[in-house]
Amino acid sequence: MATPIVRAESLNVLCPIYFDCTAPSAPSFVAPGAGEYRPSADFSFEWGTVEDESQPVSYIFCVAPTTGIAAHEAANRSCNTTEASVTAVPAGDVISSDGAWDWSVAAKDAAGNQSDWTNGGPVVIDTIDPVVTGELGVSSTDLGGSSSTTHIYASVSDDNLQACSITINGPAGVVAGTPGCVVDGTTGVVDGDWSVAGLESGEYSVNFVASDRSGRAVGRTVAPVRVDNSGPAVTIAGGNRLISAGSVSPTVVVADAHGEGITYQWEAGSGNTSVLAHEQQAAEPIFTPKVDGTYNYFLTVRDVFGNTSGPFRFTFDYWQVLEPIAPVSPDGGGLATIVTDPASITSTVAAAIKQQNAMISRPADTEVGMNGDATAAIAPAVLGVLSGNAPADAAPIAATGQGWRILGILWYWWIVLGVVIIILIALIRRRYSSQIIKSI
Repeated sequence: MATPIVRAESLNVLCPIYFDCTAPSAPSFVAPGAGEYRPSADFSFEWGTVEDESQPVSYIFCVAPTTGIAAHEAANRSCNTTEASVTAVPAGDVISSDGAWDWSVAAKDAAGNQSDWTNGGPVVIDTIDPVVTGELGVSSTDLGGSSSTTHIYASVSDDNLQACSITINGPAGVVAGTPGCVVDGTTGVVDGDWSVAGLESGEYSVNFVASDRSGRAVGRTVAPVRVDNSGPAVTIAGGNRLISAGSVSPTVVVADAHGEGITYQWEAGSGNTSVLAHEQQAAEPIFTPKVDGTYNYFLTVRDVFGNTSGPFRFTFDYWQVLEPIAPVSPDGGGLATIVTDPASITSTVAAAIKQQNAMISRPADTEVGMNGDATAAIAPAVLGVLSGNAPADAAPIAATGQGWRILGILWYWWIVLGVVIIILIALIRRRYSSQIIKSI
């Protein structure tokens, strides 16, 4: 049997042929979002994976400076195009400078079908910090009291400026009521007043901060502003004492945060025995009383900002010790010489004083006046009698720390002696009256 001969050219081989005319779906966005601002190109453009029957699917990525997607299409997408199977492209590989960039991506299947473009722009790259065009400043760094307001000024510029602000920090934390910063397009301006009235004394820092939409920020700080809303600390010494002669002056110590510009005001209190001439604006005036009594004066201290402290009371008592005055004439003629110095008292006079003191049972060395002057206890009559120039009926009187003395004897002993004499006289008269009645 003959084997049939089959001619190869007469054989038909059937192969399946697939036709895919359907474009894949457009990729979905992942990041960055449209309108985002980035401080650098350190990120990636990302999109979602597209599923399609014609595998593998590749992606066409396009990025260009923002001119609108329509312009890209009109230019037949003549942009920086990358085609690969990846779903992310590092921005640093395709972006060369700051600015707004449009990006888009399309999917392409194995049959050559291409999806619509997904437009993911623009994204703004901003690697430049805001620029402070006018340095932050304040019109005064020393504030307080009546000078409680200062002017704060600053300005900033940035193509993508978003916000600017002033922050003031002090001893108690952040201060409210600070001037704001007004943003107008690409510029920001601070131009307003800050009041420190009622704030705690201390140092405050004034801080200016500006930021753009990419998150870049710049700051400036003014040197510490000193706020003084406290009156000076005042100490007065030298009062609350008794003087018998001369003058008295207070010792005033003042401590203040600024020190300079301190002023003083002294005013007389009510009830003073007499008005004393003194420098009302002096720190330590001199008071020279002439009339016995108690004196009160009040001091108010004011610093350079008008903060006051006081009034502080300064008081003293003045009681005169009469100086012993005796007419002394060396030659027995002529008039008196005033003896006030203990060294000038003769031994005869000293002996007479000691004898007189012994009569009232007091040591001679304790006979001193209010100011410790031993001459205050010398009775003028003793000096006068010893000198031979005083009248015989003189009844000299002298003041001491214990009271007035008459002929060296305290005044109340004279009262006691008078009462005793009156009683004796009454008893004697009564006795004689009784004898007369009996004789009748």
